Order: sequence, then C-alpha cells, then structure tokens
Amino acid sequence: GETPIFPVSIFKVKEGVNYNKEDPNYDLFKLACKVSAKRLFPNFAFIDAPFNLQYYKEGDFTTEVGYMGCRTRVLGNVVDPNKSVTPGRGNLSFTTINLPRLGIKHGIITNEKTDLNGFFEELGNLMDMVKDQLLERFEIQCSKKMYNFPFLLGQGVWLDSEKLKPNDRLRKILKHGTLSIGFIGLAECLKALIGKHHGESDEAQKLGLKIVKFMREKCDEYC
Repeated sequence: GETPIFPVSIFKVKEGVNYNKEDPNYDLFKLACKVSAKRLFPNFAFIDAPFNLQYYKEGDFTTEVGYMGCRTRVLGNVVDPNKSVTPGRGNLSFTTINLPRLGIKHGIITNEKTDLNGFFEELGNLMDMVKDQLLERFEIQCSKKMYNFPFLLGQGVWLDSEKLKPNDRLRKILKHGTLSIGFIGLAECLKALIGKHHGESDEAQKLGLKIVKFMREKCDEYC
C-alpha cells in the first residue's frame, strides 16, 4: 500500500518492443501507465526520442539511455563519443539552482515592475559560479587514486577502471562521468516574476521556455 520512492523505477519505451498496440510487450506498457497514473512511478524513458535515438545501436543495450529519476541522464560523452554508453558511468556531482529565489528578487511580487535583465544577469552569474564549483569538486575527485575506491574501481564497475593500477589517479576514468546543473521551481519563479505560471498564460509559457533555453545554452558553452 505504499509508493516506493527509491530506487526510482524507469520504464523504457520503444517502437517494436512495447510502444504500439501490435508490439509484443504493449500490455506491460499499459500496465506501467496504469501504475504511474496512481503512484506517479514508474517514470518513462523513450528510446526513440531524437536526443536518445542518435546514440542507439540495434541490439546493444549499453546504448540505451539511463535516467536516475528526475535529475540525471547518462548517455552522451563529449570526451569520447565512441563511449556514449550508460553502463560504467554516472553523475559525479550536481548542484540545484533555486529559481524562485531569483524570481522573488527580480519579479513583480516584490517590485513595482519585473526586471528580466537583472534576472538573467544574476542567473548567468550564478550558473558560472556553479560551473566553477562543480569543476573544483571534479579536480578533488580526480586527485584520488584507485585504492581509495577498491570495490567501485577494483571490480571494474566504472568504465575503463580495469585498466588502472592501485596508485593511478582517477582522471582518466572519471572524465567519462557527468557534472549536472539542475534547477527547481520554474512555475513558482514565473509566478514571482510576472504573476502567472506557465499553465496560466502564454506569456509565462514563453518566458519559462526562454529561461530553460538560456540555461541549456550556457551548459552547452561549458561543455
């Protein structure tokens, strides 16, 4: 009678497998939808989405996207595109940006008018700081050696870790991991900025997309 929260259940969906009525496992997809409608879990991963399908190789399960619930997506690999796989990799560090705080500071909720220029300037500065913080953590992690993580690396759990010697530093394998800048409270941020969230006005919807696009492009720059 309880909803299991962790580990987050992810249901993979793909045409020819379970997505269409004629697919052999369509009944499982319907059951997953029924459970999710009641419990909000499982989450769904669409293998055929363009940003996932570009990595997919028929018959190679390692090229299927892996998600950790709401936060982490592991697949693309800017260090070595030939190792754009899910197994043996993971998210090394993450930091979540509090969007409602910025919305309150620059929005109509506490000011006579909305200051979008000030909002985006501070959001950009905050993202730069988070990027530096994540890279600083990455350097600390890379300074460790294989003997610091005897199971994770000694058992070959992490990609290429079987090539390490006990005194080797970890940069050559941790470079395959990910660093994440997350955000929370977009709807509340919009409400604080202009008085409506994305479900209440087209203006708010467009502004929400603009904020996410701004963050996406900054992350692409950092990569």
